[in-house]
Amino acid sequence: MKKIYLLSFIILLLCYIQPVKSQHTLTNPSLQSKHLNNVAQQINLYFQEKIHLHIDKNTYLTTDTIWLRAYLVHATFHTPLPISRYTYIELINPLGAIVERIQLKARRRLFFGHIALSDTLPDGDYTLRAYTDYMANTTKDYLFKRKIKIISPKWGNVKMKVTTKGTTPNSSQLIFQFNHNDSLFSVHHLEAILKKGKSHIPERQKRKDQFEVEFTEKVMETNRSFRLRLTDRLDNKYERFLPIATDKEQYNVFFYPEGGSLVNGVSNRIAIKAIGNSGNTTALSLCIRDDAGDSLTVATTKTSGVGVFEIVPQNGKQYYAHCMNLYGTSKIIPLPNARSSYGLRIEATDSTFQAHLQTSTAGISQPLYLIAHVRGAIVSSQLWKNQQTDIILDKKLFPEGIIQFMLLDQQLNPLCERLVFSKNYRTGNCYITTNKTEYGKRESITVNLTINDPTGNPVQNYFSVSVTDAETTSPDTCHTIQSSLLLTNELKGNISSPALWLTDEKKEALDYLMMTHKWERYSIPAILKGQYEIPHAKPEQDMCIQGKTYTQRPFIGNIGKTSDRHAVIVTGTKNMAGYQEIVMTNSNGEFKFDQLDFPENSGFRILVRQSEGKVTDSLNIIPKRFPVPNDPFPQEPLQESIFSNAESENLTNFQRIGNRHYLLHEVKIKSPYWGTSNYQTLTEKEISLANDMKQVLQKMGLKNIMRDYNSFQYFHNGTPVVIFLDNYLCDPSVLINWLSPEYLREITFITDVNRSYVNEMLKGTREWSTKLLDEYGQKDLCELLLQIDRTKNKVAVLNATTKSNFDSRCFGFNSNKYISPWKYGKTQLSIYPLGYQLPVEFYSPQYDNISSKENLVPDLRTTLFWKPNIKTDINGRATFTFYTSDNPGPFFIIVEGITDKGEMIRATKLVH
Repeated sequence: MKKIYLLSFIILLLCYIQPVKSQHTLTNPSLQSKHLNNVAQQINLYFQEKIHLHIDKNTYLTTDTIWLRAYLVHATFHTPLPISRYTYIELINPLGAIVERIQLKARRRLFFGHIALSDTLPDGDYTLRAYTDYMANTTKDYLFKRKIKIISPKWGNVKMKVTTKGTTPNSSQLIFQFNHNDSLFSVHHLEAILKKGKSHIPERQKRKDQFEVEFTEKVMETNRSFRLRLTDRLDNKYERFLPIATDKEQYNVFFYPEGGSLVNGVSNRIAIKAIGNSGNTTALSLCIRDDAGDSLTVATTKTSGVGVFEIVPQNGKQYYAHCMNLYGTSKIIPLPNARSSYGLRIEATDSTFQAHLQTSTAGISQPLYLIAHVRGAIVSSQLWKNQQTDIILDKKLFPEGIIQFMLLDQQLNPLCERLVFSKNYRTGNCYITTNKTEYGKRESITVNLTINDPTGNPVQNYFSVSVTDAETTSPDTCHTIQSSLLLTNELKGNISSPALWLTDEKKEALDYLMMTHKWERYSIPAILKGQYEIPHAKPEQDMCIQGKTYTQRPFIGNIGKTSDRHAVIVTGTKNMAGYQEIVMTNSNGEFKFDQLDFPENSGFRILVRQSEGKVTDSLNIIPKRFPVPNDPFPQEPLQESIFSNAESENLTNFQRIGNRHYLLHEVKIKSPYWGTSNYQTLTEKEISLANDMKQVLQKMGLKNIMRDYNSFQYFHNGTPVVIFLDNYLCDPSVLINWLSPEYLREITFITDVNRSYVNEMLKGTREWSTKLLDEYGQKDLCELLLQIDRTKNKVAVLNATTKSNFDSRCFGFNSNKYISPWKYGKTQLSIYPLGYQLPVEFYSPQYDNISSKENLVPDLRTTLFWKPNIKTDINGRATFTFYTSDNPGPFFIIVEGITDKGEMIRATKLVH
């Protein structure tokens, strides 16, 4: 199968090049043929993948669901690439922590699924990342990334003003004020949480409705965002992610000479990129001066943060950019020195690309070659003749996407390079029609699709469709399948709103963007020399569990050394119940259960048995490695000294927050539990969602401190938590290492039980309690057994209740009489690895009768319809039906997909 796909890729590659052969005559006719063969060989040895995510919308409320489809394609030709069996989708918060990770399994060569958002997520701009295991191990710098916004109704009526008290290169102080329903409200507590380092918040604030947060220079170097956590006087909690500075921030400016370096004595274009401390682009004005202080030219960067200027550098002179932002913050930055004898300038006309050779010497002193490729496929390979100053190429030769022009010397070493963007789009067409022109509430809408390829032939394939309420959420027009596959997946780093860069209005800015980047998926000069890159990983076809066992050798002082063979037994639990397999380790103690394929919520119990007379000392599972999140998208800039919505202004039309939702503070009425109402209980159903007891306790907000191997202690406000299991005192390590959540009926965490009540409970848990008290001459078991300070009148207690058929007596405080926890934890364990997501159908209500239409339950859906696998017939046609919500419109329809030939499809329609 793999060889067939690679052969088709090579045929496509040769088709790319055929027009070029007839267009240009080379001094060395065999040169181009050799280059083409080398590129074909490299793609044969090492193909690359790309992913595009189509999601239902770009803005979500907490508790919403992200519906998505992943398009996995060949990185060069964009043809569907069904070699990797699994893809991974991650939701990453602005501090780089993974909030959610799902695994999708190919179903009829399609990857689709969903991510359910928790109601506890702080507001902010999050990053969605998608990749395969093959991509993570070969091209980790080119994983799919895009930004989404998550907001909470809590912030709907909150306005925030941020003022910069003082911003210097050494520190930044921000002053926060909050307004609720146009009235200032007092903040009881405020925290600023960073990924690295700490912020400083003065203990005493001058005003109760105003807080100051200070970030040092070191903090600003390693953080772009922070997590704001505040509590008001009514104990209501608010959280959101914010940039580390307002738009009055310090900034950095980077300069990119066209072609790579400046050339003395000729006109040079230099691109500018201006980035603030928060990671956002910033607008600047620049004046370019020489070392004598004479002004040469001026330039500006727009809100996109890029610009360009032109100078003629002279040998022996230094040049400086005098920069200033909108708030008057100025910097003087030296320009790079001239370091090359050659430069490459590209001019684009309506029909051609004109490559101009710039040189500081008279003529060309050696043979030079101009190479032009698109996504690694060479489109032009030419010798630059001695007296030749320009090479003109027809734009029609180039497919859509980024073109890299490279000037090479005789040894094929790179001298200059320049990126340009080709808009010679080869896309199909999708026509969207509806059965009516206007619709009311809860009405049926029938949508017809007709999809053709670029030549007008019908396309039979699977496409994804989303329909959203255009009034309550902005249509997702900033990310398209074209902007993903042609732009963001080709370049390193983050590009905000990539689809906007491809519009006609951004034509000039797009060229500046090209000047500030490099293309590095393949090393083209190395390929031309026959130096091929070999992937060090294979596409993932199945799952596996692997690890290592260790043997005791007490008499030779070699405990824990890997050696000898052991029998490893794995038994499936939860969704893998009934599975069992036994393997023998190799002589190094290594084992592997492969060719597995398990869904989410699957568990495995792994047990090691000694073999060949050796005693097993311990067992170690090697977890699957995932790429570390890097460079998440920055938060939207904060405007200096302006009271604005805590959410950005462009979300004010998200009407379900203000006009259709009434946020009431939650009031819970509880019956007393052990003499207090300050407790939290998890039911059997809630407990069953956890993989192990650690996760159960984490859900209850409890954090542990590891004392030694497999030994834990839990604390609440710095004091040990007393743990009872069926009214018997239980050691935390025993609870964590031995007990499985499936045995529990209920678990309750109480924060403030009277100490006297706890002491009475402790007396009944041990037969020798009275004797112990007599020996030690005291009557406080909280202090004696758990070292809880006598000044603490209230004690935190965790009370777990098992199911009726479970015998928990051996889990008591003296449970080491029954089983050794050390041995248990070292030679058998339970694991819950990530499994593929089971499919879930998008729910769309049916209002097909009078009673359903008159139902008083409000329909406030923002996503009205989602289908990731709608199939067109042999005539390229498909039909789907959905019902409108209580908001009569307008609605925004988006269709995306790709043909088997790699032709991208995207269509949109606004329905009223």
